[in-house]
Parts: sequence; C-alpha cells; structure tokens
Amino acid sequence: MACARQSAIEFLKNARTNLVTDMKNLPLIIENLYQQRVFNKHEVDDLKAERTEFDKARCILDWVSKKGEEASYELLRILDVTKKRTLHPDLHSRISCFPFRWEDEEVSYSFGTKPCQNYQTALKKKAKRILKYQREHCCKYLDGKAQVNFHFIPVVLERDSVMKTPQYKIKWNNKKCKKLRPKKLRAYIPTEQQALSPVDLLRCQDKNILLIGKPGIGKTTVVQEMLRLWAEKDDRELDYMFYFDESVLSSSSNDDLESILFKVYLKPMEKDRKDVFQDIEENSENVVIVFDGVVDLEENSTLWKIMNHELLPDAKIIITCRSEVEYDPLFSDWPTQKVYVEGFSEESINSYYQKMLGHDPVLLDVVLKNQELFSLSHVPMYAFMIVDLIQFKNDNVFNHQNTVTEMYIHIFRVAVKKQIEQIDKYLRENKDQTFVMLF
Repeated sequence: MACARQSAIEFLKNARTNLVTDMKNLPLIIENLYQQRVFNKHEVDDLKAERTEFDKARCILDWVSKKGEEASYELLRILDVTKKRTLHPDLHSRISCFPFRWEDEEVSYSFGTKPCQNYQTALKKKAKRILKYQREHCCKYLDGKAQVNFHFIPVVLERDSVMKTPQYKIKWNNKKCKKLRPKKLRAYIPTEQQALSPVDLLRCQDKNILLIGKPGIGKTTVVQEMLRLWAEKDDRELDYMFYFDESVLSSSSNDDLESILFKVYLKPMEKDRKDVFQDIEENSENVVIVFDGVVDLEENSTLWKIMNHELLPDAKIIITCRSEVEYDPLFSDWPTQKVYVEGFSEESINSYYQKMLGHDPVLLDVVLKNQELFSLSHVPMYAFMIVDLIQFKNDNVFNHQNTVTEMYIHIFRVAVKKQIEQIDKYLRENKDQTFVMLF
C-alpha cells in the first residue's frame, strides 16, 4: 500500500540508485522520451554527448524529475511497457508495482531506435524474399492449382521424445509375427501425441533448440515457417531473426560476428551500422539465429561461438541436423532442447493431398487408397514428389496399384525427360554456337 501512495517523482527518487545502474538500451528510452515530447532535440543531442552510459542514465533521471510529475510518470510508463528491453529483470516486478492510471490511453511506444527499426524492416523483407524464392523453386514443378494451395502443413514435432522406430513399434505392437503388410506400413506414420508447433518453438524460453530428423522430413520447412511467422507479424518480443542455410555455414566460419550478420546476411545503411550492431550485442535476448543443416562447425569459429553463446549470450539459437548428427561431439556438451521432426501425421497427409490435388476423388484415391504410397507420404519430400508425378502423368500409370519401386522408376524417367527438354531448349537458343559434347 505504501507503493500505491507514491508519486512518480518519489518513485524515481527512491529507485534512483537501481535505475542508474540497471537501466539499459538507453537510446530506446531517449527515443521514446523525445517522441512523447518530454525531451527536445537539444536535450537529446546533449544526452548523446555524455561519455558514459552511467552519465546518460543519471542525466535522464535528473532531467525528467526536474520537469515534474507528468514527465516522471511518462518515463515510468515507458520503462514498464518496454521493460524487457530497458530494465534488468530484477526491476521488472518493482516497476510494475507503481500504480499506473487505469484510464491511461493506449500509447504506441517505440521498441527500437530509428536505425534499428529500419534494419528490422529490412530483415523482414529479406525473410520474405527467402521464402518467396523457396516457394517459386518448389512451385515450378507444380501446376497452377497446386501453386495456389502451396503452404505450410503441420508436421509432427516431439519434444525430447524416446524415438520409437517403426521396427520397434512393429516388434512390440505385433507380437504375433508376420502381421499383415498394411499394419507394418502404418507403423511408419507418426501419431501426434502432443501439440507442438513452430509458434511454440518461436515463443518458448529455451535458448538452444536442436531440430532433428531424417532427410526430407520437414526440418527446413519448420524453421522457414518460424521465419514467416516472425516476418509477417508485428512481434514485440523478437527484434532480429537471421536464417543461415548450409551454403552460408560452410563458407562463413572464419568471418567475425559483424561480417556474418551484415556482410554475409544483410547490410544496414552505413550510418546505422554502429547503432544496429550495438543494439544486437547489448540486447541479444531479442535475437533469433537459425543454422539450417549443421553437419560440422570448426571449434572456436565465429559460428561455433554463437552456438555456444560466447557471442550473443542471450540469443535463441535454433539448429537443424540429420538424425545421425545428433550424437556428434559437436552437440555432446551443448545444453539443448531436442525436438524430433517426425513428418506428416495421417491427418496432415490427407490435408496435404486435398490441398495440392483438390477434391478430385480419382486423383486422391491414387494415394489415399494405396497403402504403400500413403505410408511413404509421411515424409513431406516424398509426398511432394508424388504430387509432381501425378500431375505430370500422361498415361494410365496410376490406373493400378503401384509399388514404391515403380514410382521411383517413373520419377527417374520424368526427371530425365525434363533434363533432355532443358538441354534441347538451350541448344535451340544457342544454335549459332559450336558445342563439343563429351560422353
């Protein structure tokens, strides 16, 4: 109750010792005070001229207190709304103790300085370009209807599960050996036992997440869905998200942190470079870094130091790897939350084919009534190949029950035919040149 009787000036006076040392991200505080007209341009310039962070914090508190109760109240509002970025965690409960007026209007505070906001906007545009390229790369194999319906279908994610292989399930669930083949095939399709989604992974408090799965099972799709969620929403919890694929991981280990973020990934405006890098380093709890497809990282390289939080100590690090890499010494001492990507559930398989093939019962029956193809479809990459194959058909290849071997043979034929068509097109377009072909 004593807290409720305090004025804003008294609260700042009593908390001054802690605030001077535990306020952080001072440029953001100053920016909001300027936007709310507590400080003018000259005062902002004078604050920037102060040599140390301690001096800047001291001046902010002293100048605001001298401006009176409303200015002091505004500073407390700013600190409360932006506390994850501007206050040490020990002060979060204390600042929330102040009796803010319930009738306060909703004020739009900045959660980053102008240079940082500009770079965050550019990062989201970069993320959308990555996703657009991935979509176009996949959709070039599909017809127009499937391209429209091409979007994320949930895959089964199991947190720290005891991985039960199909052989394990067959052995224990079918004690009477030589059960029917359909039952064995269904053992490959995962069952979703707990709700875990890309949103959950993005929001969870775990700082290290290892996404594990076999090739084509959906690891890249999951992290790119996380990238999409961040890029398309106004997320005040995460300021920066960087996505590095295998090509970057294999060629950038010797670069320093600033070069990896700005030279390799996305360069900010030159005048903003210092402010942005300082914000990333000092507020790394608002940073997510994805390493998609880790096989090996050179010890003590910059990427290795990021992974082990020697750099960006509070950032969320998300790594995807294949199942055989899980027990590599690289991860043996890495405290992590393991998440197993197990592919499409039965519901997702049905949903995927309905989206990609429409509701034509003839086309759907090609897969949904073929237990071998249906079982294979728990791997999203195989499901994609089957869709491409069905759409490419120009004969009665699917008028009978196909084996997986027949499907692979037909895919090979299609791939060869497409390659020959591309070579033929290239030769026609360059018919005036002389070619020497070696076989």
